[in-house]
Amino acid sequence: MLTFLRKNRNRILLILAIALFLWFVIDSQSFQQCVCNSENDYANQSPQERHPLFYVTISNHVGCIWHWLDMNSGAVIALFTIVIGGFTGFLFVDGRDKGRRELRAYVSVGPKLPIDTPILNEWHIKGVTFHLRNDGHTPAYGVCQINSIEVLPRNTFPDPLEFKTRESKLVLAPNAYSEIRFRFDKMLSEEQKQAILAGTAAIYLWGKVRYRDAFRMERWTKYCMVYEAHGPGTTEGAVGARLRWCAEGNETEESQ
Repeated sequence: MLTFLRKNRNRILLILAIALFLWFVIDSQSFQQCVCNSENDYANQSPQERHPLFYVTISNHVGCIWHWLDMNSGAVIALFTIVIGGFTGFLFVDGRDKGRRELRAYVSVGPKLPIDTPILNEWHIKGVTFHLRNDGHTPAYGVCQINSIEVLPRNTFPDPLEFKTRESKLVLAPNAYSEIRFRFDKMLSEEQKQAILAGTAAIYLWGKVRYRDAFRMERWTKYCMVYEAHGPGTTEGAVGARLRWCAEGNETEESQ
């Protein structure tokens, strides 16, 4: 709904302005008097002279609107000038916002391609490399990120991560990237590996990136992926193992 309003706000404001103007005209005393006089003239006509009622009603209202405009031409010109000025301001703001959207930094996070996932016995050695990348046209300032990796029951959503008061920050130029390595501190236990192979558990990799664009707007990106090794196999690997995006946990500040 908000997206629709943002995309069509100029049209909506134009419709509201026209509706407000018509309401102001129709509610005015001069318009009401004009309509009343037209109705009296119609009532005093002979049946042979009368046009169809619906035609007369429409014709009278249109004529009274033109009569009102003629009587209040100065006010109409002033109102028209104000409306034009307002829409000029809206067009300026809209153009500025579009320009910023095209130029600003867009920081995304995803696995390094081609994806090279380790066997279960090597998640503490090799892990998976992610790229934190600026896909925009201006630098991203004050970039900081937090991430986590954990074996959790399947179809669960990891707890959200919160930034500490002090985090290391960097500046990410357009089309530049920084690497993030996801791996465990120690080898997975036999229970964890068997649960992953049985399909009751999975390896979750998730995190959050916070940065500031060239227009001093605070931005953030959340991401979450899961490694599933459901299927026949051993602790050295599994048939059908894959790394995929989770249904939740992948969003930006613009999706709120």
